Amino acid sequence: MLIKNLYRRMFEDFSLWHLAIQAKARRTRGTLSVLVVGGGPVGLVFALQLRAELGNAVDVTVCDGRWKRASGSVAWMDEEDGVSRREQVVTLQSGVTRHLSAELSETLFPEGGYTKVWPIGGESPAVFGYPANIRILDIENRALALAVSTGIHLVPGRVDPGTLERSGHDLIVMADGPRSHSREHFADCFGRADAAPYSLHGRQVEDVVLGLRITTTMPPADQVVMTVAQQRFLMNVTDGEGYLYMRLTPNEAREVRGHGPGATAFTGCVQSNPCLMHKTVSGDFRCRRHGTVFSPAQDPASFLWPRVREGLSFFDVAEQDLHAVTAFRLSMESRPRFTAELTPTGSENAVFGALLGDAANAIHVWPGRGLNHGLLSAVSLVNALMSVDPIHGLRSADLLRHEASMHGLQHRHKDRAWRNMVVARNGATQPISEVIAAEITAPSLSRRHARDLMAKRLSGIAERLGTRLPESPNPSMLVSRLDRLNDATLSMFATVGPWETRLSGGPEFDLDLSNPRPARRGASRLAGQSATRLSAEADELHGVSEAQA
Repeated sequence: MLIKNLYRRMFEDFSLWHLAIQAKARRTRGTLSVLVVGGGPVGLVFALQLRAELGNAVDVTVCDGRWKRASGSVAWMDEEDGVSRREQVVTLQSGVTRHLSAELSETLFPEGGYTKVWPIGGESPAVFGYPANIRILDIENRALALAVSTGIHLVPGRVDPGTLERSGHDLIVMADGPRSHSREHFADCFGRADAAPYSLHGRQVEDVVLGLRITTTMPPADQVVMTVAQQRFLMNVTDGEGYLYMRLTPNEAREVRGHGPGATAFTGCVQSNPCLMHKTVSGDFRCRRHGTVFSPAQDPASFLWPRVREGLSFFDVAEQDLHAVTAFRLSMESRPRFTAELTPTGSENAVFGALLGDAANAIHVWPGRGLNHGLLSAVSLVNALMSVDPIHGLRSADLLRHEASMHGLQHRHKDRAWRNMVVARNGATQPISEVIAAEITAPSLSRRHARDLMAKRLSGIAERLGTRLPESPNPSMLVSRLDRLNDATLSMFATVGPWETRLSGGPEFDLDLSNPRPARRGASRLAGQSATRLSAEADELHGVSEAQA
């Protein structure tokens, strides 16, 4: 294994050095050279979208340390290689995915490769169709397979941030996750993030979420209504497989720990590389990487585990259908810049950097938000690069519209996310997790009153969403599940309230207004694109405008 890893590392270093030499050569002949650090969904989608729009006028390289060489190609590592693949289900809004190229959309969303669960609405207007529920793992697999076939340079290996400004590329796209090493290396260029806008009393608000990997037979429409009706649990699945997420109280979060060989504590994992504790034949939940056993499931005095079981029952999940457990922390910061010159100002061969995905904005209040933001930011950057004059090369002014779009996206998405992290109580703003804790400890409503409120709420949401969902919910079945909850949980559901949708609603961020696709300027640079296709696209856009009007 040691020799294998050493050989792989030598191969990676040679590949990165060789690509740097190639990049400098391409730069001298007027080809836009772009290096993407991070081959997750956002990094790959950006590279594929850029290649689709600019063709041979751009040279794209993507590097990721989670890839390996396999059978003469590039593939994702797996658990045997020490990498946990992300099986979480995300909801991609049709108002976002409509911006993707036709080939990319067909690859990511083949027939039978996703499900329709959530309703049409502001983020997914009826004219563009229902949102798509899909596993992150499937997005990554399909995007990588397409990248292999499109001439994009794929390099399995991590990039040393210290070499980026000397890499010979025009643009370095940093899409390497919320704890981006490349972003931190260039912190003086991008500035430091500020947690103050998402803090209370000088302390950054943080949610700790337990992720329960499950299978379920509950109808999708019922899943949606039950999720929207309260702020403790969220279910998101595709084809009956996915996760039930549980927002933890501060005391419950302290219970999330492990014991056993290889580790003394189970810490919350960030989404980019989660530790997943799988159920064993003995019923324990064990981390395959560290050997750690999840303590709450074994502790007879645990306050957390009975509440987990109650949530499973409420969402119709049998205990044998709980397959794994994970945990992660959710918090937000405001970023001052998303594009910057990495070389000293005034350098003859300027190298620019751009933050995308979680490296730009880790939102993640509930699953799917971050990826929708990431895909929009990827499309925005592609639109900006389509206007670059090949004679002058990339200049700071070329990134102006994209920078403005990123600030608009940050404000819109984080404002909405913040409203689902906190709630107004007694004239003050409080974290929802603390309100949940107070209600569980000392319920403020009688069982009868709480049940009546929840029954009315479930029926109202079912009626309001019924015509906007792919399938109709069953109100009587929804209400009957309330009898599975104890008094404290029922009171907490009723008191904390449903998802906040009124103040966080309203117009979505419109990329077509802030940084539209420059169809005519970009058309001359598209490889093999015919006038017939351009005409068809214009007709399609005209039809969409009429439908929206």
